[in-house]
Amino acid sequence: MHAVSLNAPIPVYSCRAYSSRIHSDTSQPYRKKFEVGNDSATSVASEECKQEEMVKAHLNGVTGADASHTRLVLVLEQNIEYLNQLRKQKEMNEKDYLKLFEAMKAVAETQDQLGMLKDAQSMYEEMLSYLLSIHSQKSVPDSEPPPDNEYVAETMHCMGSIQSRVDNYTESQKWFDSALKMKKRLYSSGGSLYHREIGKTLYELAMLYITSMTNDEEEISDQTASNALDLLQEADLNCRYHGCNGPDENKELEELGETEDKDHTLSLICANMALLFRKQMNFSLALERYEEALSLRKRYISPENGVADEMIVSLYTDIGDCLVGLDQKKDALECYKEALKVHIILVKRERTSHDSKKKGTMECETGVVPITNLNPTIGTSVEAVLRQNIAMILSQTGNHDEAQEEYQLSLAIKKKLVGEDHPEVARTLNAIGVLMVTKRDVESALAHFREALRIYRAHSSDSWFGSGEADESISGILKNIQMIEKSLLSGKIANHRF
Repeated sequence: MHAVSLNAPIPVYSCRAYSSRIHSDTSQPYRKKFEVGNDSATSVASEECKQEEMVKAHLNGVTGADASHTRLVLVLEQNIEYLNQLRKQKEMNEKDYLKLFEAMKAVAETQDQLGMLKDAQSMYEEMLSYLLSIHSQKSVPDSEPPPDNEYVAETMHCMGSIQSRVDNYTESQKWFDSALKMKKRLYSSGGSLYHREIGKTLYELAMLYITSMTNDEEEISDQTASNALDLLQEADLNCRYHGCNGPDENKELEELGETEDKDHTLSLICANMALLFRKQMNFSLALERYEEALSLRKRYISPENGVADEMIVSLYTDIGDCLVGLDQKKDALECYKEALKVHIILVKRERTSHDSKKKGTMECETGVVPITNLNPTIGTSVEAVLRQNIAMILSQTGNHDEAQEEYQLSLAIKKKLVGEDHPEVARTLNAIGVLMVTKRDVESALAHFREALRIYRAHSSDSWFGSGEADESISGILKNIQMIEKSLLSGKIANHRF
């Protein structure tokens, strides 16, 4: 799924006072992405290559190894080989036609996952032509449109997704609208009001509506959020009550054990509804939806993934952010810790699997690594974000020494990943400065503030910052430095400590 995904961060930047006097941007959790080792993405010429490099960098950043990307490349090669074998068949029956379509679909989906959007689009176009050619072989006049067909509807949906990913929103909406109309004709005439396939396209339309009108640096308007929520609520009903006419009938079917398992689409819908509520600062409703999304994800996650996946990590983090907004710091801290624990397990498992393959050994990839066997840090951007949020809560709840330790771990990871002069490093330096003021260590506070100020000033014109964010951060740090220096000069701070 594209658009507002579960891995898309919600920047929450604030200059609320950490205390009555110290200005800080550390009173709220943050999820700002920072690029890790992705210089090659800016040097390639074509947009297609950029997409591929971005996807590869994302896979590497999540797992800490290139095993995920390598695995997808191998899957693509296998899918293409199988497709070519099917194409060589001279005589085909109806089952063979379906096999060929499914093989083409598998190639296109893997190309899509790898960011090979041009290749994926070409394959989807070939799939549509293939379906229409079958239609023309059935002695139907060419002037008549093809009959409603689930494979045609599915392929049009996929075309809409591709166009959305390349920011061609007008074309994307045309494909989604056509797919939705055909799906409603196909699935709403069989005696049930709701169908999962209708829900999937409604969901994508909602995400398209948001991304076509805003971006990560702007606020979503109330009208946009309202329209998107309407689509998401309709999508929710279609996925939740798939194959029946509402909650009563769905309950009866569940009691009889006759309902199909819901796929992860409902979890995505809940999570993105929560995202909209959260942007409206309605943390209570957001929390309810995030918790439901987490429950669904835990329930339906495939056993081969072990106990969790990175979506679980993201949902725990989202729930923690909402709990911070509701001033439930203790519960928020537990969520951040659980997110970090699961993330470490996943990355450690991935790296163990990758190292085993390099050594030519065969080890189970799905076994969960005991938390006691993990290194203290694994050095990913996700870990750096989570440790900083954990430190923030510890600091706010008076656990200053533990907070300092977590901030230092986060700082070390960021310096290793993006260098010592990156704005992300400055953000953590500033947070440590605030903590040092709380610990009444003025010398350390001033040193951290000044270093953060230097970095922010050097990058004040960078696109990394949101609108006005650089000026706001610089202004806050300057006020902190001026306040401390003024207190020192007036003799209010004895021995350089409060």
